[in-house]
Amino acid sequence: MDVRDAHVVITGGSKGIGAALARELAGRGARLTLMARPSDELEKTAADTGATAVAVDLSDLESLEGLIGRVEQADGPVDILVNNAAQVMGRHFGTQSADDVRRCMTTNLLAPVELSRQVLPGMLERNKGTIANVSSVVGELAVPHLACYSSSKAGLTMFSMDLQRDVKRSDVTVTAFVLGAVPGTQNYADATKNEVIQALASRIEKWAKLTPENVAQRIADTLADDRRRGIVVIPRSGAPVVRWRQLPVKLGDLVFNSAS
Repeated sequence: MDVRDAHVVITGGSKGIGAALARELAGRGARLTLMARPSDELEKTAADTGATAVAVDLSDLESLEGLIGRVEQADGPVDILVNNAAQVMGRHFGTQSADDVRRCMTTNLLAPVELSRQVLPGMLERNKGTIANVSSVVGELAVPHLACYSSSKAGLTMFSMDLQRDVKRSDVTVTAFVLGAVPGTQNYADATKNEVIQALASRIEKWAKLTPENVAQRIADTLADDRRRGIVVIPRSGAPVVRWRQLPVKLGDLVFNSAS
């Protein structure tokens, strides 16, 4: 998709990867809507990129009701939805409250699913559009003290793969970006306060040194590519782990394709 003049919605757009992606896409001529919890950072990023700021708490499902419809009424059809917002609960699961679990799972998984549900009918009617879900390599691993985050990201990656197969007869594209550790983000700072997670992050970082800016550039390059994408692993050195975990899905494709 040519991102020039494309209407791109980015959740978690106030800082970190979301803000870096907003700046990257604004530089390529995209029209932006940034969603995040109310903050000065959201207003500043929106002002810097010429975006529309939508203050919303993605951990509150009621606040998402009709959200895409309101965005499209204000700024036109959504061409690209980037589900980037996430929350990390980096501590032993036994210490987490019911509210901790709800907010993590809702922000990381239920909100992307709901926003995708809202945006997809219009994309299918226009026979164009992209849904991009920002996931994590820890969704492919069993990580101590990241039970909610890892499982929510595993669910987001699987949702992306299933949705890609639902839309395969259209020109709508679904992509999951599976990221390694990205220093310079709030989630990284929050998670690595935990010593166990810090040790894991240090090992993952050896694959490649990621920054919000180089991740944003890779995402933007992929969004501008006309080829259909399923899973994009950043950094590429993490791809073997993800590809190995996807093997049952690939085998399932053979079964389902032969059955149909």
